[in-house]
Amino acid sequence: MMDKSAIKNYAVAARKKLIDVVSHKAHQLYIFEDSSKTLRPGEEVDKLKSDGVFLTSEQLQARTRLFKSLLLEDNPYKPKIFHRKMEEIAYTWFNRLIALRFMEVNDYLPCGVRILSSKDEGRIEPDALREVEILPYVDKSKVAAFHADTSFNAPEKLYRYILIAQCNALSEILPGMFQRINDYTELLLPDNLYTTSGIVHDLVNAIHEENFSLEKQGQIEIIGWLYQYYTSEKKDEVFAALKKKVKLNKDTIPAATQLFTPEWIVKYMVENSLGRIWLEKHPNEELLKSWKYYIDEAEQDPEVAEQLRQLRSLRPINQPEDIKLIDPCMGSGHILVYAFDVLFQIYESVGYSEREIPNLILQNNLFGLDIDERAGQLAYFALMMKARGYNRRFFRQDTVPQPFAYAVPDVELSLMDVSYKKLYGASMTDEEKDACFDDLKYLVEVFSKGKDYGSLLKIECEVDYAQLKRFIRDLAVRQITIDESSMIEQAEALEKLFDVAIALAQKYDVVVTNPPYMAPAPRQSDWVKKHYPNSKSDLCVVFIERNFDLLNPSGYLSMITMHSWMFLSSYERFRGSLIGKKDTVNMVHLGAKAFEEIGGEIVQTTSFVLRKIYTSNYRGIYSPCRYK
Repeated sequence: MMDKSAIKNYAVAARKKLIDVVSHKAHQLYIFEDSSKTLRPGEEVDKLKSDGVFLTSEQLQARTRLFKSLLLEDNPYKPKIFHRKMEEIAYTWFNRLIALRFMEVNDYLPCGVRILSSKDEGRIEPDALREVEILPYVDKSKVAAFHADTSFNAPEKLYRYILIAQCNALSEILPGMFQRINDYTELLLPDNLYTTSGIVHDLVNAIHEENFSLEKQGQIEIIGWLYQYYTSEKKDEVFAALKKKVKLNKDTIPAATQLFTPEWIVKYMVENSLGRIWLEKHPNEELLKSWKYYIDEAEQDPEVAEQLRQLRSLRPINQPEDIKLIDPCMGSGHILVYAFDVLFQIYESVGYSEREIPNLILQNNLFGLDIDERAGQLAYFALMMKARGYNRRFFRQDTVPQPFAYAVPDVELSLMDVSYKKLYGASMTDEEKDACFDDLKYLVEVFSKGKDYGSLLKIECEVDYAQLKRFIRDLAVRQITIDESSMIEQAEALEKLFDVAIALAQKYDVVVTNPPYMAPAPRQSDWVKKHYPNSKSDLCVVFIERNFDLLNPSGYLSMITMHSWMFLSSYERFRGSLIGKKDTVNMVHLGAKAFEEIGGEIVQTTSFVLRKIYTSNYRGIYSPCRYK
């Protein structure tokens, strides 16, 4: 059984410690909360040398980029900007260390050598440090130089190099989690990693490795719990601030709204939506037996049964590849991970080979979005680990498929400047460039507040994404005076933006999600009232309305939400958009205490499966108690 107490204690402590040690590392480089005390690029070199700190030219460039990232239009930065950046770097390392721990415990690291711990019980020194000579991702000449170093902290410096090299090597197969670390994220990696009280030592010793083991636990659930507990203290801080009339912003909204969905509720939602849409056209008793929370449809009158038969015969789901499912509020990916399991069973039931199924699922079936970058990374990672769990050779492919799991971006409006026409589409005609620039301008405007609205945003114009991708890949950097690397990074960021736009624009057969439960924040309120007037009072109800837009005409929506929309007069018009217009296939009225981490009567919920199309006189199934 998973030790949630140990997981919580570690995650809460790790957040504080990581922010502290990353901030301390910045202080050592003369970058402080107070911008007036911070040394500008070029001013720090002599000071660092006098402290015995010698940075390479690449490290000095990384420090310069860190300095510039704290500035707002070259004005002195404020302490909150410094703290936000330190927190961002801290959670980046938290995610990477959690990912490495999960991979080494389950023997998923391609080289097979543990990077954070040792297989020999009681040994503090990680196996990668002892077996560095056989690691394929290290530079042997650099290793030799570290071995020649006789200073007392030489082993720690070598280990630091190995850890970064391992992360960079994993960027080839897991770029969504291990982006190449060649910037200030690497520069602020703390010292004393694996020794007692180091951040690696803490992780290895605070949570027993059985909690990470798929063999012992059977699920990748620990990723979600670590994320929820990591953000729990910040959530408390956000709600305490709300009581003092401090408004939510794009940095605090994720902490206020993330809530890990209990496993049995996930299974109920996925089995009764994704499982149902397959079984309706492809009945299979063996599949049905494996889905504990599947609820058979209520018996219907003959006329209704005939309507349903005709509807299902027209539904274009002939092969498993035809199904598209999205979780528009995916968090750390719990729903998507179980949907992966259900899809694997579906593929297997019609004769696909085990080795090819993970690729097909990632390439065709699953999509996820969230406003929180750190949650998006973990959802991405969880799906990749699920694929690797089903196929031992998954990471050995020439091209490793990547999940469609993204964080909705914020985009700078400065990208609309006409000067960008000079940077992209170097070999295009002026007419082609104008068309692409118009599409880019539209998308930049849509996503200018992406972190505020997330999946509530709608793509309502036709956009030629293939042409746009050609436009931004065709850089004119050598013809103009510009930082080439920054332009390439910007082009890569825009490609991710296009992928998010495609995910928001297309239609799905199944939408399954646990949305945020809260009234719109002040910065969201006017926009929500304008676009979702019938459901504006709570975001979880707004998402019911939005999710129907994402569905194909006969698709299924399954959610868990606050139950208030079923009773309050403020939702009367919203209820009118459902009753007699959508089919309620089944509903479980959970009331309070569905979420074990929330006590009392704070969150009262209902979970349901709705069909977008309406069938006259259809009978649904309703349960007033927990179906568990």
